[in-house]
Amino acid sequence: MQARTQVLRAEGLKKSYGERAAVIDVSREVVFGEVLGLLGQNGAGKSTTTAMACRLTPPDAGRVLVGGMVMARDEAACKRRIGLVPQDLALFEDLPARANVELFGALYGLPSAKARRRATEVLAAVGLADRARDKPATFSGGMKRRLNIACAVRKRHGKVPPTDRGLAGRRSRLRQVPSLSTAADRSAIACTVTLLEKTD
Repeated sequence: MQARTQVLRAEGLKKSYGERAAVIDVSREVVFGEVLGLLGQNGAGKSTTTAMACRLTPPDAGRVLVGGMVMARDEAACKRRIGLVPQDLALFEDLPARANVELFGALYGLPSAKARRRATEVLAAVGLADRARDKPATFSGGMKRRLNIACAVRKRHGKVPPTDRGLAGRRSRLRQVPSLSTAADRSAIACTVTLLEKTD
């Protein structure tokens, strides 16, 4: 039996804002090739949990490990292994789709030749190979979201790309998630979904 290799582990995460508890004692691990879904209604703590996993906000208690490294101690190294698809799009509208993916790869230290090869792979994985030279300004909202996902999985390096509501309600993109995990090689995917019927 093949060993389950851990990509990300959350241990006892807690977060409060004043008197309001946003996250209470969340523990979970994600292993290579796995797709993890965080399901809950608005205000359930999905975005806060994602933010703590990416160290966009520190937990009040608990810890996050990425590839066995403790996020609080090795924040820069851990963040290099994470690709985030935020709720709001993060794209350069006037750069071609391929240039967007290559730029995000370069920002995370991917050599230019590998960034070009990786861009070809991930654009194909999200169904945008034929639009690689087009600018996101000409894309539909769904195509922009797919490009944002491509930018998050731009690098093969044992990472987990958390997606904050980006896949919610989009059946075609939900069906793409397992293939994205495979395409990302030694990676895992975590996504947040608001309502159960949106995952059908």
